[in-house]
Amino acid sequence: MNKQKIKIGRNFTNTFTIEALDSETQQKVFTSNNLYTLNAYGMMKFKSNIERMVELAVELGIEHLELDCDVPSPYLETGQKRRKQIRRLFEQNGITVSTHLPYTMSSCLNICSLQKFEREIAVVVSKAHLQFAADIGSECAVIHPGKAPFYFAAPEFTEKIHENIVKSLTCLAKYSSERGVKLHLENNTVFNNIYVEVEDCIRAVKDVRDAGGEIYFNFDIGHWITRAKQNKILPDPVESILSQIPSDIIYEFHLNDYIIESDTFHPPLVEQRGELKIKNLENYAQLVQNLGVKLIVVETAFHNMDQIKNRYQITRDELKYLNKIFS
Repeated sequence: MNKQKIKIGRNFTNTFTIEALDSETQQKVFTSNNLYTLNAYGMMKFKSNIERMVELAVELGIEHLELDCDVPSPYLETGQKRRKQIRRLFEQNGITVSTHLPYTMSSCLNICSLQKFEREIAVVVSKAHLQFAADIGSECAVIHPGKAPFYFAAPEFTEKIHENIVKSLTCLAKYSSERGVKLHLENNTVFNNIYVEVEDCIRAVKDVRDAGGEIYFNFDIGHWITRAKQNKILPDPVESILSQIPSDIIYEFHLNDYIIESDTFHPPLVEQRGELKIKNLENYAQLVQNLGVKLIVVETAFHNMDQIKNRYQITRDELKYLNKIFS
C-alpha cells in the first residue's frame, strides 16, 4: 500500500522579520544584538506583507503557510477586500494556509476562564479570528487552551476549568466547521499549568466531539518536552508519546524542538541541539505516517543575530533535512 504524503508547512515566526525593516532600523537591531528589538520593530510589518511571505514560500519550496495571529497582529483589522486578495494570492501560488489564533496577551486565552463574562468575551474574540481564517481560505485553525495560575491546581478548579473550556470549544468548533475550517486544540507548555499532558487534551477534544463539535488535537512535541522543566520524566525515545494519540482526532501537528538546559524554544531542527536528533525525527516521521497526520507545520525560530544573517541557508538546509526524513 502506498503511503500518503504528509504536507510539510511552516510558520515563519521571526525568521524573516528583519526584511520588513529599512536598512537603518536593521542596523539598530544588529547593533542592539537583541531579538526582542527585532520583534518590536518588525513583527507587525512582516505579518502585514503577505505578498512577501508568498514570495518566500515559492522561492524556498514551501507548500503550506500558517499565519500567526498573536499580538501584535494586523489580521483582525483587515478589511474584506484585503482578505479576498490574500485568499487569491495563496490560491494563485498553490499554497495552502492555516491560521494560529493568539496565545500570549490576547483575551482568547480566557476560553477556560472561571469567570463567565471573561469566557464569553474570549469566545467572541476567537470567533473573529476564525472568521478571518475562513475568509482567507484556511483549512485549519489552531487555538491554545488558555492558562491558569499554579494555585488553581486543586481538582475543584481544574474540573471547572475543563467544563468551561469544553463549553467554549464546542461553540467555536461548530462556528469553525460551519465555515469549512478544521479547529485544532494545541497542547500547552508546562509554563501554562493546564492542558500540558496529552491525556488532558484528548479528554477535552473527545468531550467537545461528544457535545457535537468537530475539533482535532494538534500535538506540539516541543511544547510537551517542556515537561522536563518540572522534572517530569520524558520517555525514551521522547517521540514514543505519539503512540498515546488516537488516530481519529488528528489532522495537523506542529513540529518544533526545545533545549531543556538553556530553556530555548523552537531551535533549528537541522542543528540537532534539542531532544529531537535525526533518529528521533526519523521515528517521529514513521509514527505520524502511521497515525495518518495530513499536515505538519514547522515552527523554527531564530535566537541570535548570526542565525538571522544566515536565515536563507539555515531555512534551506532545514527544509532539505526534513524533506529527506519525511520522504
